[in-house]
Amino acid sequence: MRLTSKTDIDATPEALFAAMTDLDWIEGLARRGGVRLERLSGTGPVARGSSWQAGLRLRGKDRTIVSQIEAHEPPRRLLLAGDTVSFSFLVEPTLIPLSRQMTRVALAIEIKPLTFGARIMIQTLKIGKSRLQQRLDRRLEMAARMLKERVSRI
Repeated sequence: MRLTSKTDIDATPEALFAAMTDLDWIEGLARRGGVRLERLSGTGPVARGSSWQAGLRLRGKDRTIVSQIEAHEPPRRLLLAGDTVSFSFLVEPTLIPLSRQMTRVALAIEIKPLTFGARIMIQTLKIGKSRLQQRLDRRLEMAARMLKERVSRI
């Protein structure tokens, strides 16, 4: 299942990419959201091969997600791949300059089931895909506001 969304942000691609890859800020946001996050690839800046293990409570169960940066092309593209017990996923934000100070953030999320139960769950999600798309659009708008605020502070 693939979902895409896009929004425009009043900032340069370089500034947005720097904010998107600011690990301290991103990890802080995750922790405030109730996610237990552990960096598996040691310290240092985000690069291809950087990996994390995240633990969160979702739908009443504790879930573990292992993710890794598959592509790191500043200031344009980032590709994050991950796995859970039942799903694999790809998250790809792409920054497209529209003008000197305006950038379009195009987000693509692809989820693949790894088990029969997950396949049934994906089919159920496809039935309500329009509602899921609306939620993704709202979340991306919220993330864009947070990124713009972060860029203004850097």
